[in-house]
Amino acid sequence: MFFFLIFRDHKILFSIFNNFLNLMQKINKNEHKDFIIVSLTEHIGDIILVEPIIRELKLKHPNKKIVWCINAKYKSIISFNLNINEIITVKVFAEWILMNLVFRNFFMIYDLHIDQKPCTRYFIKGTNPNKFNYNSSDVIKCNNLLHFFCISGSLDFITNERPVFYLDPNISTNSIFEKYIVIHAKTNLTSKDWNSTSWNNLIKEISALYPDYQLIEIGQEPQIDSVLKNYSSYCYKLSFQEIGLLIKKCNLFIGLESGFSHLANSFDVKRIILIGEFGNTKSFLNPYSGYHNDINMSIINRFDLSKEVNPSDVLNIISSKHLL
Repeated sequence: MFFFLIFRDHKILFSIFNNFLNLMQKINKNEHKDFIIVSLTEHIGDIILVEPIIRELKLKHPNKKIVWCINAKYKSIISFNLNINEIITVKVFAEWILMNLVFRNFFMIYDLHIDQKPCTRYFIKGTNPNKFNYNSSDVIKCNNLLHFFCISGSLDFITNERPVFYLDPNISTNSIFEKYIVIHAKTNLTSKDWNSTSWNNLIKEISALYPDYQLIEIGQEPQIDSVLKNYSSYCYKLSFQEIGLLIKKCNLFIGLESGFSHLANSFDVKRIILIGEFGNTKSFLNPYSGYHNDINMSIINRFDLSKEVNPSDVLNIISSKHLL
């Protein structure tokens, strides 16, 4: 496997060597024992929600340096985390699989990836067994996704804290609008989505009922086709840090189960989350930690959002809980 990957792409070998050399240059003899490497390379929501693990590791090992291995395109998510001392970046998951073979001989490692997670580029799987032999289909046995990652990482603790998202302290704190609602209407899985017709009908109703609020859509693929004066699309227009600040200051977040909903959870803003089929399972799951007596969180959980949820369901929550 190792030589096959090098033959296919020698840049992987160079990246592994470079990461290892850079890390070893920062430590003296025997000081490698003072480093803890945490690896979770993707995706946005998972990276945000496991932040309490980093916090807990720092509390348990205050004198150790925390190193996070992450996909380069997600680096900005953790760049300002005060509990992380170093960041190692990779471009594909196979890179971490091979890097782990080297690093585990020198460092304490907590690999949070699901056992048998595949690399979508090279089609090899990472081996990361846990004492419960859990894989992706066992996530429904856990209290939430953070609980699942604690097990996947073979941690000696289970935490249910709400994640903290660390914003760039130099980012502008000026609000774009005085009062606004953030909408996220498209995930990377069709099975988790609500249909665009329902989103557009919801936007029209909210605009009519709450005309003083600006409606801002975020995400990579806009779903709302509106000429309303109080609607704006910020899809593709903001950095992740800017989106974080936008969500932190919003009056209400309405969205699907995604990385942005985990951002909303981290800031504990008022939020309505629509959760469809989760991980090809037919069981309901609350993905969010810190969700005990949480008056700000409302979840609409249905197997088929498009068939089972109407705009009136969202509007009723806004009205009954006086969210606006």
